[in-house]
Amino acid sequence: MPRPGSSETPRFIPLWIHVSVVAAVFLAAYATDAGTGFIKDDAGWIARSRIAGLPDLVRLFTETGGFFRPVVGLSFGVNYWLFDGSPVGYGWTNLVLAAAGAAAVYRLGVALGFARGAAVFAASVWILNFHGINMAVLWLSGRTALLLVLFSVLAAADAARGRFVASSAWAVLALLSKEEAVLLPVILVAVAALRPGASPSRATLLRFAAALAVILGVYALLRSTSDAMTPFTAPWYYRFTLAPDVLWKNVTEYADRAGSLVFGAVMAVVAIAGWRLRLEREEWRLVLMGAIWFVAAFGLTGFLPVRSSLYACLPSVGAAIAGGAVATAAWRATSARSHQILAVAGLVIPVMFLPIYRTRNVRWTELGKLSTVIMHEVASAARTAPDRWNLIVVDDRTTRANVAAALGWALPAAAELTTGKRPTVWIVPPPPDSTPAEHVLTPTSADAVIIMRGQQPVRMSRSRWRPSQSAVYQ
Repeated sequence: MPRPGSSETPRFIPLWIHVSVVAAVFLAAYATDAGTGFIKDDAGWIARSRIAGLPDLVRLFTETGGFFRPVVGLSFGVNYWLFDGSPVGYGWTNLVLAAAGAAAVYRLGVALGFARGAAVFAASVWILNFHGINMAVLWLSGRTALLLVLFSVLAAADAARGRFVASSAWAVLALLSKEEAVLLPVILVAVAALRPGASPSRATLLRFAAALAVILGVYALLRSTSDAMTPFTAPWYYRFTLAPDVLWKNVTEYADRAGSLVFGAVMAVVAIAGWRLRLEREEWRLVLMGAIWFVAAFGLTGFLPVRSSLYACLPSVGAAIAGGAVATAAWRATSARSHQILAVAGLVIPVMFLPIYRTRNVRWTELGKLSTVIMHEVASAARTAPDRWNLIVVDDRTTRANVAAALGWALPAAAELTTGKRPTVWIVPPPPDSTPAEHVLTPTSADAVIIMRGQQPVRMSRSRWRPSQSAVYQ
């Protein structure tokens, strides 16, 4: 790909300043909010992932909690060894993984022949995306998407350099991080075939594809020996569907979540370029590569009834690749004066976005902070409770951040992580996702009773606790 050379950024704004501004915005957006508390699946996943010996490592591949993601479990095991039951260390691990993902996108851009400025552009529009990144960083279980992106992009970078053995090794780690990686072979073969410069022979591509097929077969075998869900045993919202209304909503929403920031940034560059850009052959190949990446990365999640912004993290890398190619062509078509305008805009616009990122964090920080407040009260109760103890928590559903939303039935696991004692818990009323089997009569007495008043837990005297005559809760 032609490089703009030394004129790609004005000399009065070195490239490292652009990198520093993006890094500062990213840290200002998420650093203080990372690890505010255990939310929903976090505590149970961490509790299952504690490692004391080889049997525990083996268990990561067999007792999955429904999702076959042993690398994620291993990362939680290491976190537990380092940070015990303090969520802050887990949150900062997610923060580091997101930064590593952006660095990997930059590395991929360079491997694909991008000039350094274009590679920084691709990494920036990925990590500054409004969708997916905040959920992946602030929800501890969201690291599944971060690990998936990190290993997938490293695999692609090695594939772009013709290092197919290393690429295959990264692909294994991606598969063991999140299920969307089952279509990663399509992406990697596309990267190897469409990379600028010398392309591998057809025989080399076939050998690479065959190696990836073998890896998929071994992955399927390992998964079949675990308790992980399948498309046939999964809950309805994790089963594939061809319902037109679901597919249309997925297409439109995911196009927005994974591509809107890249599209807006590219359109801004193109507008300043005066619509004079002409993509060269190698740039068109990169646009095609990005499109294949985008579609393949949604190849599973696009057919699920449930939607999640986490699903946009990997496809948005494809959008960043295509966007970087178009931005390169636009930059080549602009004058030195336009270069200066674009360079200054690249510094100012991310800073202007900072209030948006902070506002979008509230959903997760509210739940995390509530979880921490509840766990503080639970820890206080546990100090005088027996090793096997009963806990009743009366929820307040008048607020969006409540016990059911923050913890639900993960509350016993969170209590164990925090106190070392796992209680039997009744939540009144039961969380909305409860099954009939989880509805049992609330006891007339317990070792501790916690009443939620808004988002403030209050301990109630056990002698004053009176369950409703008609209440059936767990």
